[in-house]
Amino acid sequence: MLRGMHFQRHSELVMVTDYYEPPSEPEDKNHMGDLSASWAYAAYVAEVSVDTETGEIEVNKITVAQDVGRVMNRIGLEGQIEGGIAIGLGYALSEQLQLEEGKVQNPCFRDYKVMTAPDMPELDLHFVESNCPEGPLGAKGIAELPAIVTAPAVANAVYNAIGIRFFDPPMSPEKVARALYQQQNQ
Repeated sequence: MLRGMHFQRHSELVMVTDYYEPPSEPEDKNHMGDLSASWAYAAYVAEVSVDTETGEIEVNKITVAQDVGRVMNRIGLEGQIEGGIAIGLGYALSEQLQLEEGKVQNPCFRDYKVMTAPDMPELDLHFVESNCPEGPLGAKGIAELPAIVTAPAVANAVYNAIGIRFFDPPMSPEKVARALYQQQNQ
């Protein structure tokens, strides 16, 4: 029907809408419930090098194993994961909003460093397919997870490398160098 309407001289506009609310349970007074129809699971491992003189952290590789439901567009899926990792790396290493009297002091990309393609480490992506009956054609939402778990993976790798935990991102070279200096002078 729709295809035929594309080629008619005088066809009318057809608009079709639909909405699907997957089954969920609202929170009770104890904040318990199942607010999502499906959950994503993943393991992220970061491999880093830390320059103990300058405090510079280089993320060499990130290995990902992520439950993605059904893969429908592998290139799109990889792009979503890579974009989320870039956001997580920025959170871990460089992004810090500077405010003074309520005004942003670093409002442009010259002063507010976000990760770009040349900053990206080697990525080793492994997608675990599962059937998600609530997702469209069995797919799951996947874009949020890499942005959330990348920074802790990098922080754990830094801890493994130098024995210092950082709880206040970003792990700037200045913070790392200062922490290494304090560690050596205890």
